[in-house]
Amino acid sequence: MLEREYTTAQLKRMLRENDMSDKGGTADLVSRIADAIINGAVPRCPKCKGRMQYDRETGFKCRGYASSWSKCTYSSMTAERIPWKMPNWEEEEPVYEEEEQQESGGGDKSPQPGQQQELDEIKMPLEGMIFAIVGNVDDRDSLVEKIEANGGSVSANVTKKVTHVISSHEEINATSKLSKLKTAVNYGIPLHEVSFVTNLIASASKVGKKRSRSDGLSSSSSAEAPPAKRFKLKKKRTGKIDSFFEEDSSEYHVIPDGEDVYDATMNFADLTVGPRGRNTFYVMQLLAHNTRKKFVMFTRWGRVGESGYFTTKEFTTQNSAINAFKDKYFEKTGNNWEDRDDFVKKAGKFLPIELDEEDESSQLQTGLGDSETSDSILDRRVRKLVALIFDMKMFESTMKSMNFDVKKMPLGKLSKDQLNMGTSVLAQIEAELQKFEPDPFVLSDRTNEFYTVIPHFFGTEIPPVINTLELVKKKSQHTEVPGDIQVAAEMIKQKTDDELKNDPFY
Repeated sequence: MLEREYTTAQLKRMLRENDMSDKGGTADLVSRIADAIINGAVPRCPKCKGRMQYDRETGFKCRGYASSWSKCTYSSMTAERIPWKMPNWEEEEPVYEEEEQQESGGGDKSPQPGQQQELDEIKMPLEGMIFAIVGNVDDRDSLVEKIEANGGSVSANVTKKVTHVISSHEEINATSKLSKLKTAVNYGIPLHEVSFVTNLIASASKVGKKRSRSDGLSSSSSAEAPPAKRFKLKKKRTGKIDSFFEEDSSEYHVIPDGEDVYDATMNFADLTVGPRGRNTFYVMQLLAHNTRKKFVMFTRWGRVGESGYFTTKEFTTQNSAINAFKDKYFEKTGNNWEDRDDFVKKAGKFLPIELDEEDESSQLQTGLGDSETSDSILDRRVRKLVALIFDMKMFESTMKSMNFDVKKMPLGKLSKDQLNMGTSVLAQIEAELQKFEPDPFVLSDRTNEFYTVIPHFFGTEIPPVINTLELVKKKSQHTEVPGDIQVAAEMIKQKTDDELKNDPFY
């Protein structure tokens, strides 16, 4: 039996050296290797050069991405296998660029209510570990930052929940130990020197388990990466705390970063993923308490139009919180936070959405008032016409009828640049439809781009492919109507001369 003769690490190496995926449990690895030894290694996808997965029932199915917006849908019952080769165990393994773990299908994998584990989370080196730092440890603050930035947490006391205790060499080996070290020994908690933490982080980095955001590597797993699309994100966030943050938001503020703040709202749509298609948002904010030394990274995610799920992670220093935020941003987008103004859309990753955070909610709710009872000096018929033109309830009703995400992407919140992106994508779809034989993949791919750029609420329904000129015309309203609302709201807020400044209909 392979699992008896080889360790899990050796099984994974066998697969890597045969250019096959090393993801999965031991049983999956053994099954994959046994098949490859007999039939040959599974080749890469002939369409996108991504990794393929073999199943006796369904044959070969690609797990890679055909573009920045869409998973590859290639499948075949046959493929030309590659002769299997065993590693030379006496030689050190070559360094491979680790590939992003691909979706297994199944759409949005939402945890049950109350579950704290985050979706699509890539495990960090110290994730799940709780450290207690005891005694005379050099540069304690730096050690705390390092632990928290790599997914671990620090406890002030030695409790049964602590997984590791860090102390100095002298105090660990002392005959008469400190009381906290004695408690750790009684609880069966291992004692380590500071080098234990640094070695864990270095080891994880060496084998590629956590790609550094500074590497600048593409998130695409393809040997021939899909062409990247660049976005100039100009709008700066103002730092409005997410309404689902459970603590008193008046006691916190979003941490500034120059003229910007550590705040991002992202979206990702792909009709080819799972039975309902993927239509997911991701919100992340870095908050600081106004009076206490407390820093929180807040994240919320889910299907567009739903409240979703959220988590908070606390930090004791601002630097460690910022580092964790930047790591998370890179993980979700494949871009460095510092490069967000020249953003490159990566395959299988989120796209930041530009929002117009100017508060227009009061105008959208109240509009101009009742044209019948108003004290306006204008003729009643003129008032009714003006009221109809600026009827915000009508705008909202229209948006709901178009499946636009009214609740989570409030009316008028998408920036004008964001709306223009959607218009540009629709123009590309229209151009493709005017060809003698439109390419189905291009239509599906551009549809994914449109639904990513302009978030839509479809509930449990499968988002439709925009494959007719009628649908293009209908979807164009998603970029035109919000712009009309913005113009209307701005006009409502404009001041008139002294004589008519209190007449909303003028």
